[in-house]
Amino acid sequence: DFTTRKVKKVQIKLLTKFTFIKQFGQSKDIVLDPSEVTVTGPQSELDKINFWPSDTLIKKNINNDIIGNVNLRKSNEPNISVFPSQFQVKIPVEEFTEKALSIPVKVINNKEYYNIKLILTLSNSKYLFRLFCIKMLCASIIFMPYLIG
Repeated sequence: DFTTRKVKKVQIKLLTKFTFIKQFGQSKDIVLDPSEVTVTGPQSELDKINFWPSDTLIKKNINNDIIGNVNLRKSNEPNISVFPSQFQVKIPVEEFTEKALSIPVKVINNKEYYNIKLILTLSNSKYLFRLFCIKMLCASIIFMPYLIG
């Protein structure tokens, strides 16, 4: 191929297949280093590329942070090259706890006094919180009088 080769920087798209141990999950954003790759090839081919996929990172029974190297997918086109060929990934993992909240449902702003019958008077919701945050919240409540006085 004798076409002029051009250079383009594109974001890496991390492909994953994760299963976490119960009550563990990703706690913050994934960090890729580098987050971009340099793709070289004919302009007509580069125009079709908006990101570059990784090989699929498969992890099972996760309960700790994931730090490691991941390979980038090889190009299907012989005249396209990608640099670098791998990158480092950091995925923070923490334990979560489930909290349930019961929220009363009430009619407000019924200025016309319409006759409204509520079928649901209490809404039960469950939320996942990072266990670290719950511990910090409890610690701040315990030590609050000492901080105020």
